[in-house]
Amino acid sequence: MSRNPRLESLVRDTLGCTCPEEVFRDIDELPPAPDSPVTRSWVIGDRLMIQILPTDDARALATRLPELLTAARRERDRRGLNRARLVIASDDPAAPGLEVIPLPDDRIHLHVLPRAALAGLGG
Repeated sequence: MSRNPRLESLVRDTLGCTCPEEVFRDIDELPPAPDSPVTRSWVIGDRLMIQILPTDDARALATRLPELLTAARRERDRRGLNRARLVIASDDPAAPGLEVIPLPDDRIHLHVLPRAALAGLGG
């Protein structure tokens, strides 16, 4: 449980989260879930969950994405968090098309970023 300046920059500057400063004082990394393509997950300030999902094949991921978004919603709700953000990390030219997939609710956000935007976070 500590501050992570790189993660805070991603959340604030890249993903556009307007969480107050004190939220970033408590960051917990979650262990990877078995059989999930999500490689890194964090809970920030007991309010926000960030999940990183790298892919080289956006079209293949598209068929599984509704299931992954629903799983993110369930985990968010189980933990009593306000929001969850699933971040697709991909340099596949088809990846930006994933952002049109319907979301389970308005407290789930889907972001598609080039892998370079996640440099320094691993996963």
